[in-house]
Amino acid sequence: MNRTFSKEFFLEVTAIHNVLRKYGILRGRILDVGCGVGFLGHILKALGYEVLGLDIDCSKALIECIEHDARRPFPFPDSSFEVVVSQHFIEHISYGEQVNVMKEMLRVSRRIVIVLTPNKSFYWKPPDGTYHPEHVGMLDCRELLKLLKRACSSCKAEVLAVQNFAYVSSKYFRWLDIIIRFLPKPTLIGVVVKGDEE
Repeated sequence: MNRTFSKEFFLEVTAIHNVLRKYGILRGRILDVGCGVGFLGHILKALGYEVLGLDIDCSKALIECIEHDARRPFPFPDSSFEVVVSQHFIEHISYGEQVNVMKEMLRVSRRIVIVLTPNKSFYWKPPDGTYHPEHVGMLDCRELLKLLKRACSSCKAEVLAVQNFAYVSSKYFRWLDIIIRFLPKPTLIGVVVKGDEE
């Protein structure tokens, strides 16, 4: 099954929307870096945001998209967007490139940057030990936080986790759900807040 139509995807979108609501961002321009087909941007548009995608190939994008290699400086002035989001893109570039991309995301964001990535510490792995052949820069919680702080040492940074596999157990096995809460989560959300936003 395509993960785009999975419960995992929709729980991640819900988590992004919760972060936006937490910081009172109910409208505004959002840049979706590595937007791919643009399902995230499409949902954010339906929620009332103005969304622009950035991807190396925009031919299948459902949203307005600019073709651009995100590893190069972004073609936007400083603070062009309220928010910059990136869902499952950062792990596709090397560790060295991640800092530069994060700095660019912060440069063009006026308020916050939200980055979602698979958790390198998640206990399940395929038999060959890799999640995806193109995941060259996998991060765990500590490494993601270090990346966020390295990109902006004066910004508030935090790493959250999407508990996007506990829904199966919580309805039927309360005790299993309690155990799952202490295990590494499969998806990490890095949030960087610029300025004095609280």
